[in-house]
Amino acid sequence: SQSNVSGGIFSDKTWTLANSPYIVTGDVVVFPGVILTIEPGVAVKFDNGTNMEIRQSTLIANGTDSNQIVFTSNNLNPTKGIWGHIYVNQSVSIQVKHCEFHYANSGLTGQAADSLLVVSSTFTENIMGMDAVSNNFIRIDSCIFRNNDNGQHLQSGNSTSIRNCTYINNGTGLYADGGNVINCILDSNSVYGLLKHVACNDTVRDNEIKYNRTGLANDFSGCGGTVYIHHNAIENNNVGILFQNTGGSQVFNIYSNSLCSNSIYNIQNLTALSVNAANNCWCSNDFSFIATTIYDAYDDVRYGIVTYMPIDTLLCPMLYYTGIEEQSLKSFYTYPNPFTNSLNVKVNNNEQLQIIIYDLFSRKFLEQIFTNSTSINTEQFPKGIYFYEVRNTNRVIKQGKVVKN
Repeated sequence: SQSNVSGGIFSDKTWTLANSPYIVTGDVVVFPGVILTIEPGVAVKFDNGTNMEIRQSTLIANGTDSNQIVFTSNNLNPTKGIWGHIYVNQSVSIQVKHCEFHYANSGLTGQAADSLLVVSSTFTENIMGMDAVSNNFIRIDSCIFRNNDNGQHLQSGNSTSIRNCTYINNGTGLYADGGNVINCILDSNSVYGLLKHVACNDTVRDNEIKYNRTGLANDFSGCGGTVYIHHNAIENNNVGILFQNTGGSQVFNIYSNSLCSNSIYNIQNLTALSVNAANNCWCSNDFSFIATTIYDAYDDVRYGIVTYMPIDTLLCPMLYYTGIEEQSLKSFYTYPNPFTNSLNVKVNNNEQLQIIIYDLFSRKFLEQIFTNSTSINTEQFPKGIYFYEVRNTNRVIKQGKVVKN
């Protein structure tokens, strides 16, 4: 069956799988106080240039892992931006779980009055994957932003959490005006992996930031808070961490990161502020060499000093590996991280793999064979940091770090 939709929705409505796909032939407006519920497995296809507005109302689009809700173009030969957007106009609540957004000008855009929850959803081939915010609570968890002109622009609400997300092959992966960014992958973005702006007391930790033009850029207006950047792998970018356009008395506390093999600079400080980058791994014990990978007042007196001594010689061998035949496992996930009583491992292929988990002292703690996915019982694991490697026969193809709370 097929349902053509346009115009106003004036009372609570459910778009059912039985009547899918829904073809948006003209702009759709969900009016104030109304709830639009979309069932798992429904496809919503937009004619060229059409939009949906959630006007002071509620959208509940909760798909499942096996029955995604898809928002896409109705054109047989779609291109980026061929349809408009889902416009969040001071919506009461937005719940988006297990959804896909393809070929939009902006998949989700606008501002929610209360909560914005986007979980386990995918944004691909859009001009902007997501540009929606909230006046209050924002949670973005386990989402993928891939092959968009720009992945996600997120302004901070009262509470903003971005966790377990992947940003790959976008222009800028994530442009965040605030909020904590935890356990994400920012890989192969052509401008910035992560651009942080107006962040006052935020944390960036446990992320993999690799192969971007600039891995992490801090572009602040100087609100006077402290930004914590720690336990990230910031490697193989042109510039690892860039500080720019910063005023006021911003404090940077950068520690326990792997800052290695960034081709131009590991850190480039283009502000007058001092930066504390002590106790990081630089994949070298040669202090004079490390200095050449940092751009600061010693290169141009207009800028502040980056302090990098002492280096973390204990952490470095754990974070950085050489001579590993690492393949591209972009679909490999470990979650939740941090974990408590169980750790899930998932990879989207049918190959038999082996995961080995080590403690901080490189002692083997667990060894397990799996295909596609496995759940590891971690009740007996003491709290702390663990390192894992994934093997295919005798070859190491993935390594990383997880934490037990």
